[in-house]
Order: sequence, then C-alpha cells, then structure tokens
Amino acid sequence: MAACENFLQTCDPSLTPVAANRSGTFTSRIAIDSSGQVGSFYDAYNDRVLSDSNKIAAEKRTASKKRPECIWQSVNDDKPYNLLKQMNMNDEQRLNIALQMTEPSGIGALINYTGRIDKYTRFLRYTYYSRTDYLPDNLFNSLNRTELQRADAQATHMIVLVNWGIGAVAVLQLPSDDQQTRGIEYALQKICNSLSDDCSKLKLSNEDEAFLKKIYCTKVFSNISKLTEINSIIEFHDNIQLLKSNGDSLRPYNYNLYPIENFYTTHSELQFKLIELPTSSILKIESYLLPFILKFNRLKKNMYQDFQNVRQHLKNEHKNILTRWEDSKKMYELEIDRIRKLLEAFRRDRSDDKAFRQDLQRDKTENLSYILSNDIEDVEKMMSKESLIKSLLIEEFIYTNAKDRGVEKKDDIQTLERKLLKDVGCVRLICSNDNLYAKNQTQWCKHREQMLKERKGNKNIQLVYADFSYCSYELNEFITLSRTEETKTVTTPPPKKKLTLQKATCDESINILLLGESGVGKSTFINALVNYLKFDNLMQATKNLTVLIPVSFTIAMGDNFTEHAIKHDGEDTVSNEDHHDLGKSITQHCKSYVFTLQDGRNRGQKLRIIDTPGIGDTQGLNQDDKNMQHVLSWINNLTHLNAICILLKPNNSRHTVFFRSCFTQLIDMLGESICDRIIFCFTNARSTFYTPGDTGPLLKALLNSLPAKRIPFSKENTFCFDSESFRYLVAKLNRIKFNSMEEADYNGSWEKSMTELNRLIGYIHSNMSDPIILNDSHSAKHAQLMINSMIRPMLEAMRNTLRNIILLNERWHKTCIELCPKIIKGTTAICLECPRKRIKICDFWVATDGLHVVQNKCRTCQCDPSQHYRIDYELEYKEIENSAKPTEEDMRKVLHNLCEASAEFSYFLLQSAGNSQHDPFLLGFERMIKEENDICDEKTPYEFNLHLVEQLQLLKTHYEKANKKLATKKMITELDVIYQKIENVNKHRIIDLQMNAIRQWHKYMIKYYEYEVST
Repeated sequence: MAACENFLQTCDPSLTPVAANRSGTFTSRIAIDSSGQVGSFYDAYNDRVLSDSNKIAAEKRTASKKRPECIWQSVNDDKPYNLLKQMNMNDEQRLNIALQMTEPSGIGALINYTGRIDKYTRFLRYTYYSRTDYLPDNLFNSLNRTELQRADAQATHMIVLVNWGIGAVAVLQLPSDDQQTRGIEYALQKICNSLSDDCSKLKLSNEDEAFLKKIYCTKVFSNISKLTEINSIIEFHDNIQLLKSNGDSLRPYNYNLYPIENFYTTHSELQFKLIELPTSSILKIESYLLPFILKFNRLKKNMYQDFQNVRQHLKNEHKNILTRWEDSKKMYELEIDRIRKLLEAFRRDRSDDKAFRQDLQRDKTENLSYILSNDIEDVEKMMSKESLIKSLLIEEFIYTNAKDRGVEKKDDIQTLERKLLKDVGCVRLICSNDNLYAKNQTQWCKHREQMLKERKGNKNIQLVYADFSYCSYELNEFITLSRTEETKTVTTPPPKKKLTLQKATCDESINILLLGESGVGKSTFINALVNYLKFDNLMQATKNLTVLIPVSFTIAMGDNFTEHAIKHDGEDTVSNEDHHDLGKSITQHCKSYVFTLQDGRNRGQKLRIIDTPGIGDTQGLNQDDKNMQHVLSWINNLTHLNAICILLKPNNSRHTVFFRSCFTQLIDMLGESICDRIIFCFTNARSTFYTPGDTGPLLKALLNSLPAKRIPFSKENTFCFDSESFRYLVAKLNRIKFNSMEEADYNGSWEKSMTELNRLIGYIHSNMSDPIILNDSHSAKHAQLMINSMIRPMLEAMRNTLRNIILLNERWHKTCIELCPKIIKGTTAICLECPRKRIKICDFWVATDGLHVVQNKCRTCQCDPSQHYRIDYELEYKEIENSAKPTEEDMRKVLHNLCEASAEFSYFLLQSAGNSQHDPFLLGFERMIKEENDICDEKTPYEFNLHLVEQLQLLKTHYEKANKKLATKKMITELDVIYQKIENVNKHRIIDLQMNAIRQWHKYMIKYYEYEVST
C-alpha cells in the first residue's frame, strides 16, 4: 500500500513507471491548461504549458483498466470551505489560481463559485482515467542530465506523465428540508453507484426522480466543457456515459512533472528552479486570501446585473455604487499584486519563509474584506430595488425618488403633499421606504391591492410609489396621498390613497414616430430637442447641458484642421445604441423619450418621441426590412399615434429603395388617413440656409410616385433644424475652445432651431391633437403582424394537443399536459445549436426553452445569429388531472381547425407580403420534428416522443396538402375573412393563454424602453 502511495494514480492500478513517481522532486498538477503532452515544457510559477512544445515521440500509452470513482460528500459548515483543497489540488497550484497567476478554468474555476455553501450543499466528485501517456523508464534514464538543446527560459519542469479522462465536480444545493434531503441523498447514492460501475443501468424510481428534481441549483466544474453547461444531475449521469464512449472528446485530467534541471544542463544565466513554500505558509496565505476572494467574486457577479431602472430613477445612487466598485476593484487588485510579488520573491530565493510571513502580517486584507462586505450589502439592496421598480412598472405604477422631489427631514404632511402632488392630475400615491417595504409586506400588499382596485374603477387614476429611502425624512409608517382634478386630501395609516407624477393618460399624450435614414442624426436631434425644451437660450444650456443618448463625433479645429475625438456618455444607459460600427444604425431598438412640455397652454402635456432604427443600414436591405418590421410591430402595440416625423438631411442626392418602401408599408398598415399626419424635419439645415436644399425636389418626386399621392410637402409641415449648436455644447464640455465668431454662429443656430421647435409643437397641436387609434387598424399589414405573432402559439398548441391525444390512448384518461406560458422580461431567443435541458412530464421528454439573452447579438453563446429564433414568452409544462375528459374526436377537431388555419394564414402571407422564400409554419413543423428526433436520440425511454414524431409528420403532410390546395385554387383571400379566422383561432384557450403572454411582453418592453426626461 505504501508503495502505491508513492506513485500517482494512473489508468492501470498496476502501472508504476518512474514517470508516475510522487516522491522527491516530482510534483503533480491538475490540468488547468489542457494543452500539455508528454515532453511539454511547463512553467510551474504560473501553471501553464509553454508553447515551445518538446513533444517526445517515444512516449508510452496505456489503456484504462481502472474503474471510475464517484462519491458525494456533505459540508462541514463549522469552518471556511477551501473548495480547491477539498479537490486535492496541489498547494502551489491553488496559490497560483488564487493569486491570478493562471487562468482558473476547468475544476480550477471552483475558486469563482459564489453560491451558498451550507449544511444543504452536496459535492458530487467523479474521476475517470481513459488512458495514461508517460515517458518510458529507459528514455527517462537516458535523458536524465543529458546535455540537450536549451529549453524555454521560463520552463521549470517537463511533463513526464499525462492522465487523460474526465474530472468533474457537481455542486448541488438541496432544499432546506431534512426529510427531502434524505430522499435526495438516497437517489444521489444510486447515481454514484452507477457512475462508479462504468455507468451500469441506472434504475431510478419515480420517487427518486421527483427528489432529484427538487435540487434547485446544480453547477458543474470539469475539464470537459460540455459538462459545465449541464444543470441537472440526471443529465450529468447521462452525459458521462456518452462522453466515455467518445474518446476524442476527453481531455487531460492531470500531469506529473519533473524538474527540467534534471534533463538540461543549466547555464548560469537561466533559473530553472522553483522553490516551494511550506504547506503551513500556503495555508496561512489562503486563510487571508479566500474570504475576500469569495466576497470580491460575489460583488463582481452582482455588479454585472442589469440595473436599467435603477440607472434611470436613482442616477446618483447608482453612480456612487459604480465609483465604490471601481475603488474596491483597484484595492483588490493591488492587494493581490502585493502578495503575488511576495510569493515570487520567495520562489526565486530572494526571501525566506520567516521574512515572507512577517511581510504577510502587514497585509490590508481585513480592511479590504470589511469594505467588500459593505459593497456587497449595498449592491444587494440595489438589486432588490431594481426588482421592486420592475414589479411596480409591470403593474403600471410610477416610481419616483422623494429626494428628487425635494423632500426633507423638516417637512410636514402639507409640505409633502405640495412637493409630491405638484402639477399632477388624478393620482394615488404611497410613501414608503426600504425598511417599511421589507418589514411590512402584508400592509404593503393591502395598500397595493386597494390602489389597483381604485384604478380598475377609474382608468384615469395614476398610481405612484414615492421612495423615501434616500431622503432625510424619517418615514415610520406608510403614508398615502391622493389628488383628483377637483380636490386633494391627505390621510395617515391605515390609508387607502396615493400619488402620481404628472404623466398624461394615453389620450392626452402626443405620440410622434421618428423615422430616418441611418446617419441622419435622429439621436443627435433628440439630444438637441431636450435642451431646446429645457433651456431658454444657449448660455443656460452651456451651464447644465443634458445629454440623453451617448454621443461620439470628431471635430476639426484650428488652421491645421486638427481633429479631436469628442465623446460623452448619456443619462439614459439602456443598451439601445451601437457606436462601434460606422454606417450601421446607431439605434438598435425602438425607444420612447417622454418630455413634459412647460410652455403656456401646453404646460404639463406629455410629448413622446419614439426613436427607431435607421433605414438604409449598411447591413443591407434584409436588415432594413427587419428594422421596419420591428417598427411596425412596436407601434402596433401603442394605444395611439399623433404624427410621423420623417427626418432628412437637406443635401441628400438620393433616397434608398427601402425609404420608398417605408412610406408604402406605413400607409398599408395605418391607412391613407396617416398621410395628413406626416411631417418632415431637416437636420444640419444651417448649410442650406434652413431650407430643404437639394433634397426637396427628390422628396417631391418620391411622394408623387407613391400609390397614395396625398402626402403634403409644404412650408406648413416642414421644419428645418440645425443640431450643430448641441455638438458645440458637447465639444465645450470636452474643453474645446471656440472664437467669438464661431460662438455667435452657434448661438444663431440655437435661436433658429428654437423658433422651428415652437412652430412644430404649435402645428401638431393645431392639426394632430386628435390621435389615430391604432387598435382600430384594419389592414393587410396589420393582419400580417397579428399572424406572425400567432405562429408559435399555434404550432405549440398543435404539438401539445398531439401529446394529449397520445396520452389519452395510452393512459386511459388519467392525466394530460397543460401549457403554461410564462411572461419574460427582456429580448430572448432559443438557440438551435446549443443543448437545451430536457425534462420528463407524463412519460414525454420535453425540451425547455433554454432562453438566450439577445441584445443586438446573442449574449449567451457564440453561435451564428441565424441559428437563433426570437421568442416573446417562455413555455412551461404542467401535469394535470384530466377532469374535463375531452374525447379524441374533440381534440382531433381542434387539431384539424388549427392546421387548416395555419395553411390559410401562410397562403395569406404569401399573397400579401410576397413571402415566397420561407414558409414560417412549415419551418416551425420541421423544427418541432427535429427537436423530438433529437430527444429520441438522447433520452430513454423515448417511445412517447417517437410516437409524437410520427404524428407531427402526419400533421405536416396534412398542412402541406392544405397549402397546395389553396395555391392551386389561386383564390384571393378577403381581409375580413382573415380577421374572422384570427378571431376564431384566438378563442381557443390554449392559444389565448400564449397570446396574452405575448401582449404582456410587448407591454413590458414598451415600458422598459421608455425614458422620462426631466425638463
């Protein structure tokens, strides 16, 4: 036994070559860098394989004769948990990872684990050696101390043995229930037994599977990247079996190293030795490092959360958090660097252990750990605040920071009412703070329900949550304030009333859609607009310029035209802009900017400018079409529209083909009544003396070429602006100096633009105050949008109906599967390439949606964008008692109706949109069939899924025949018939549930991409 302990484990327990020796100067390493092979040079200072490989062709290779090992273990939560030490990682290697001297990958990434570790945490460890490559004894002895070619100067060792295979650690967080824990542990032992027995047939009872599903967090660390994507312990078991059968996918697990000085005659200028710290010193360093490394990683993870609402409503508080994060990060990096330098000095024999320990005593880790703890607490509060604001917005509350409304400690109730209810209409407002909200949830819920109930009875009531957390006023109980158009009252708990910021109801606000070619300056126009509204003159704006949208441009100054790059961050930090790709539309998503007008008769009215992606994008017509469809879909979910503003440059020598298509599609969707609502605004008009310039004749010709020749283009609905005064102000912020003549020129530009803005607002009030109600739209384009939104609900309804027909025939009416659409908050997609989690329900394996975050591109994976399809709700599944007991005939009838409607909708899309290349319904059928086939390839038992594949194939054939029949008849589909068909399909509960989730998603996204501008 003792002899075996002197050798590194290999794939053959009887294999004990010299290269496997653990005694003396040999040292082993887990293969964090998996590029190594026998003969490779290794830098043990930084635990990396050097690129100057010294591959030895005469290596020996031994196949596996060793059984895999799999155990699970619980946690001793009485002391800090050193995860890498528990995985038996070499002391020096742990230190290199902790001090960031090597990239923590594979099992080494455990150091970045930030999840909870307590009595309900379990670690499942699996090790499998598939083969061992090693330096043969005869070659080993012949190389020893031989004068060889000079090695890499950074090399300290040579790899003399490589164990290939699988090393994995699954961190499992169990529910905080001792009885459930015992059941889970029993099932885990079955998995361990199966994995230790070369994946013998795993026999899990239904109860075992139910217990394992209660594990609510599974995180895998492994040298095999595929395993790290898994979040189910059953999937972990199944994938191990697949990986073992495919040797090509296995990677090095660990190395045995031998000092390079024993192979190479050392020249005096080369330092090959690595002096290792005593174990006691390493443990001391780790006792310093690990607590604040864990805290730093937790803080880092939390800082990458999306604080969109906090950024908008709590700018100063968010800015303070960011500043403190940067300070803490710098302190952390300096302390890591200090200890790293101490270690390097010792390893290179420039310091002894005693001096090292003394230097370590002077560390600042205790102070740093305290700072990080405070930062984590503050960021977690910010995360809770983000969640609160999101939940308020979903219920259509307005969130306001009482500090921004001037609330102070000395204020009485009457003063609060004056500050919070100033210039508002019909409002219910509740005063709260973080402490009250956290400790009085029952009371808060009662207030909220009462407020929602009041608004249900009166749609004009605005609901407002006034947050007192950041002001000096001491709020000890909820206070509600209310105001109607005629009177206002105040009460104290237990109140039933509330407040609102001035936010006009939908029929009071003015909604203007802003369209223009890429690069025309829509974002700069909006930036200038807010300053025109906010300041009376250029001098006022100079003192307190507002920059909503990030701005970036170059300006040439002086006699030599020296170029200066000008940049300025924007107040609105939602990821809506792309400043990195010249010629590409900067705005990537529709977004609303809401201004409150302050002048005379318009005072208090809301002006909503809807910014849109640009037309004529350098990505081509296909991207233009996508952008336009996005715009049409966006306005389709607004309540009304007052005007469409076309933004143009005055000296444009051409208009793109798609610009013409833009007019056509708008008229197709909104009808010819929109023609009188189109206005034209010209940017950079100072160069053409505030006229349309050369663009005017081209625009007239374009308008006359449209089928609807009723779009006016005259002085009355044309407005010429110059945004150079805004750029001048931004340049001034960047310390660019201008002469008096230039400043006078920019001042004139400001005055002229202000005059045009006042004329524009007056024109809209006089001619466009009555909005177009978008819900009344009845057009081919509107029908296309509705059908496109129904494709996924219809396809999933048909697939699930087939599942339930199969269950009805196989399970004698007992249970069925119900679709449960879940509202998602953000732009997401399903990737067709990335693996998706499979869950089992009613004997069917179902692929969960596996949402990827998409913001201009996928933020979750690197797969090609064409392999993603966008979704606007997530599907979950529930097994329910089949109490209604629908007959197979009933379900077949639903299936037939949906399939026939799909064919009719597809034919209509082909007729009205000319969509001849891709049939979205057919693509959907093919995608579902592929998903089910993939499940059959990966999961067992798969009989029910195989039956579903057969049924989907039949349904697809039925669909294709119905489609072909319609195409043969060449009938013109009446619009009224399509609308009636849409209405009939939406009556199905299974469709209606999904469509409601889509509507809620659109509602959320419009709120998410809306920024209320302080004017």
